[in-house]
Amino acid sequence: MKNIKPPTLGEVIELRQQKPNSLESAAASINRHIDLFSRAEGSWQAHRVRAGFELIAVRKRIDAGEWEGGWEAWCAEHIHRSYRDIQKMMALARTGDPEAAAAEERAKRRKGMQAHRAAHVGRPVEHVFQLFLQLDADQRAEFLALVRKEMEP
Repeated sequence: MKNIKPPTLGEVIELRQQKPNSLESAAASINRHIDLFSRAEGSWQAHRVRAGFELIAVRKRIDAGEWEGGWEAWCAEHIHRSYRDIQKMMALARTGDPEAAAAEERAKRRKGMQAHRAAHVGRPVEHVFQLFLQLDADQRAEFLALVRKEMEP
């Protein structure tokens, strides 16, 4: 996943005019929809679904041999999202009712966040310890040095 500036609408239109059926213009259009749903308020879901439809179409082309690197490599090189998010957008577009599927996805995410918060509220020491375990050896030593310094009278 590359962190580059998403194309403007003008750039997408220009690419579509110059190379209407190219994978490059498809990637620009997909990235434009991704940028729009990332910033949109009311219409974000429509852009997410549209990006999903375009991704499905491009995958068919790549699976048919239009791009030699393979689907995942094409996504990593051309699309400004994680592969997992790309899969979610495509799954959303494949449903019969994308709005209902999106609502279900949001509810599932909300429940997961509530469960996470419930597991850690009132147990900050355990939470900090779990975070500590994720550090490498140098980071742990640095953290413990800071704790020792803080504990000095």
